[in-house]
This record gives sequence, structure tokens and C-alpha cells, in this order.
Amino acid sequence: MTAENLSKCLDISCGIPTDVRFLFTEEKNVKELKAHKFLLAVESDVFQRGFYGDMKKEATKEEDVKIVDASIEVFKTMVEFIYNKELNWKAFDIHFLCSLYYLAEKYNVVNLRSAVLNSIADTDQRVNMENVLVVASLAEENVNLDPLYEQLYQISVTCLERNFKGSYKEVVKFFSEVTPFDDPRVVQKLMQKLLVSNPICGNCGKLQCIDGEEPTVENFTPGARV
Repeated sequence: MTAENLSKCLDISCGIPTDVRFLFTEEKNVKELKAHKFLLAVESDVFQRGFYGDMKKEATKEEDVKIVDASIEVFKTMVEFIYNKELNWKAFDIHFLCSLYYLAEKYNVVNLRSAVLNSIADTDQRVNMENVLVVASLAEENVNLDPLYEQLYQISVTCLERNFKGSYKEVVKFFSEVTPFDDPRVVQKLMQKLLVSNPICGNCGKLQCIDGEEPTVENFTPGARV
């Protein structure tokens, strides 16, 4: 079977019986997601050890696995990725992508980790001044997942750079006016990362030096050498 046809195995009509059920309890209702152990094990060494590590298990017996740390929607997306189903990445919001990355890390689905990070980078335009602190807070919630942590902060910093166009004073003003966050580390780290990627120019006082630009009312800095 070619990779292009793998996704057909998700359809019960394909005729290839499943041998594992993932169970999800949501609001006292149990939902199930069926899959094939072999296909999951090929992509994930975690699934491989879980399904085939103990050879005493009956290989043909359908197995039930309870999932308590992910929704069925996110878990199903991981399974669909493993089955090579084409995904609509633009339909996933940042929270969904973070949950998906967590599963990719937990089950060591390497290609999915990369795909999620690429999708988050592509959602850069969805980060705006209304949710930039929420995105940065998500980074802190995923501090143990370093690539995800860094990617979330990166798109947050990019959003600030895009909106304030290098004006350090405007950045400070923004943070002084926003509602205080429960975790002060969010604002502190955003400021630190913003300064690291854009050191303040000692002459013009901008995060992004305007050397060579024509002086205007908007970019004029008193005391700066022209």
C-alpha cells in the first residue's frame, strides 16, 4: 500500500479490521477512536513499545487504551497525520496546535512536531495586539517543550515588532496600560526577547535603527545625530 492510500484505512469500508480502540471520557460520555496498531507503531516508537514491547500479548486481540490527557479531536488529528491524511492546518487555532504538539512529543511523532511548528510560524498573522499576551502565556504553559516555547515567543515578538515599528517607548506604553497578568514572567520575557532580537540603538533610541532614513515628524528623536 502506498503512502497516498494510507488514509483510506481510516474508513471502516476499507475492509482492514482495526485492533485498537482509544477511549475518551467527555462529560460522562465515552467516545472511541479506532486504529491499527501496526500503522501507529511504524511512525511512533512509543506506540511500538506499548503495543509490541511485551510479546506475550495476543497480537490479534483488540486492545482498549484510555486517553486522559487529550481531547478526541486533537488525538484524532494526530492519528490522521500518521495515516497520511491531508490536514487543513489553517483551521487549527494556537491552543489546538499546542495540544497537538504535546501529543507529537509524548508519542515521539517527529514529523508531526515539525509540521506543528511550521504551522504555528504560518499563523503569525493571526497573532495581534489583542491576543499577543495570551500566546506568550501559552509559551510559559509549555516551558518544558522548548521548541514550542521558543516558537510561541517568536511569533509574539514578531507581532510587537510589526505593530510598534521599532518604537521602544510605544512598547513600554503598551505594557504599562494592559491589564496585569497573573504571571509577570510573560511581560518580562517578552521585553527581554524583544530587546535581544532588536537592541536599542544608542543614537536614535529605536528598537530598529533608522540610520539612513529621511528625518520625519514621526521618527525624529531629540538629541540624535543625523
